[in-house]
Amino acid sequence: MTGVHGTFDRTKVARETRPGFHGLEVSCLRGPEEAKAVANHAGDNGLAVGVHFPLVRDAYPAVGLHPWLTSRDESLRTAGFEAIKRDLDAALLVGAEYLVVHYPKPAVVDCNLEWSDWRFTQDGETIDQRTTSPSEQADLSFAAFDWLSHLASKSPVQLVVEHDILNSTHYEPMDDGALLARLLRQYPDLGLCVDTGRLHLLENTDPGFDALRFTSLMMPYVTNVHLWTARVGTNRFGEHHPVHPDLRKEEGWGEMHGLLRILAELENIYVMFEHNADLLPDGQLDECYSWVASLLSGSVSRK
Repeated sequence: MTGVHGTFDRTKVARETRPGFHGLEVSCLRGPEEAKAVANHAGDNGLAVGVHFPLVRDAYPAVGLHPWLTSRDESLRTAGFEAIKRDLDAALLVGAEYLVVHYPKPAVVDCNLEWSDWRFTQDGETIDQRTTSPSEQADLSFAAFDWLSHLASKSPVQLVVEHDILNSTHYEPMDDGALLARLLRQYPDLGLCVDTGRLHLLENTDPGFDALRFTSLMMPYVTNVHLWTARVGTNRFGEHHPVHPDLRKEEGWGEMHGLLRILAELENIYVMFEHNADLLPDGQLDECYSWVASLLSGSVSRK
């Protein structure tokens, strides 16, 4: 799949899709009419639709771009779940197969680590891990997933949780006892989206995090992949670079080869190119797509 973010541009979509693509993942459109135009375009071209919350930007002024599902503030949590309910209804109207929401929000960060390569768009989007505890985060998380599961049971649209910044609270121990693994095991109706760019950045920010081990642990729950990469030190500029076999880990790029070979074990997942395709000329964009397809089919070794 390819992404439609902010503005629906038919020429851009035509350049970024290829024969055999499943569909479009849309987010932050300018209004309901634009959402309808995307749905019509998808239907006319045999493309499916997925939605990344919110379908329409500024549709939920009290919530913004991400529902704060694990906030201590009950009113913020309630507003977030109400917004997700409404976005599930909106996603259904455009024929979407799934809706992606971020977890955890707010993110829990170790302030002893260097976060300058990350982009934060809202005040209060992160909290210092010293101000909370693993037990509090577990309580807030189980309550959030319980709400999400309830909403999912009322809609034919698949509800998918995309990991945001993860704290050791969420991924340790790196086995079935990890908080995120326990949540997904208890709520199997919820999908998981892994974000390759975020995994790369987290691995380079948090010395305790191992992207390959985490991906392997999450394999039973993965339904979606957001595929992009960044060079260490540049992500704060909003790069979202397409993956490509010429991008090397030793030069600061994400190690996508190993992640995709792990994900190739899954039979059915949505793989969405969450990249700025304008960063590559047409020929290299073709190479990006064919390389990913080959890796996911298990038919290529490292270049």
